[in-house]
Amino acid sequence: MLWGLLVVNLIIFLSFTGSEQEHITCTQVNIEIDNQTSGNYFVDKEAVGHIITNHLHINSIVGAAVKDLNPYILENVLLGNPFIKKVKVYKDIAGSLNIQIVQKRPVARVFTDKLDYYIDEDGGKFTFCTSYTARVPVVNGYFFESMAYKDSMVTKEGKMVYNYLKAIDTSAYFKSMTEEIYINEEGDLTIVPKIGPNEIIFGDDKDLSDKLNKMYTFYSKVLNTVGYNHYKSINLKFRNEVVCK
Repeated sequence: MLWGLLVVNLIIFLSFTGSEQEHITCTQVNIEIDNQTSGNYFVDKEAVGHIITNHLHINSIVGAAVKDLNPYILENVLLGNPFIKKVKVYKDIAGSLNIQIVQKRPVARVFTDKLDYYIDEDGGKFTFCTSYTARVPVVNGYFFESMAYKDSMVTKEGKMVYNYLKAIDTSAYFKSMTEEIYINEEGDLTIVPKIGPNEIIFGDDKDLSDKLNKMYTFYSKVLNTVGYNHYKSINLKFRNEVVCK
């Protein structure tokens, strides 16, 4: 008897709540963007709001009918933005719309006469931003990986560059050292360091860990002694040796 009464009361409550939801308007919009953790500012709260209002053809989210704010649809609309990697949208019973944004994290920027886009941490590509420039290494030279394949790198040169970026991504030392990445005429992966020689030639992307270790050892053991500008280039292509000019 008691269980039956509880079920009846629950049904009445849910019916009442559903009826009330039909008339609730949005009272507040809470937007969280991972700027503080990612250090990137590709999108802001104003831009997120504009994306939603433009999609719904309304002037303001606050005051809109909560029933029209479908979290699943809004998530997919926001994911259409080239700078957003992940998004979570949910409503609460107080009439608030809550949005949590994770931006794409660039690890390099391809910048040539014909190309201008970012490479993200997953090897994907996304367009440059006119209002914000990320501080990441620049990729150029004989590099022809276009934006035609937006999901991942497909050319040999593109894969070499991305593999190098992955190899240094967890190292503050190597990331801070890498100013520019370019592919030379011979197809060699070449680095322009922020300090030291004009170029460091890696060749291909094989044994990157060993080559980076050789680079670190050479800087700490040799260049610290003779001076960072003593050599014009360092070639790490060859196993167990470093060739300098």
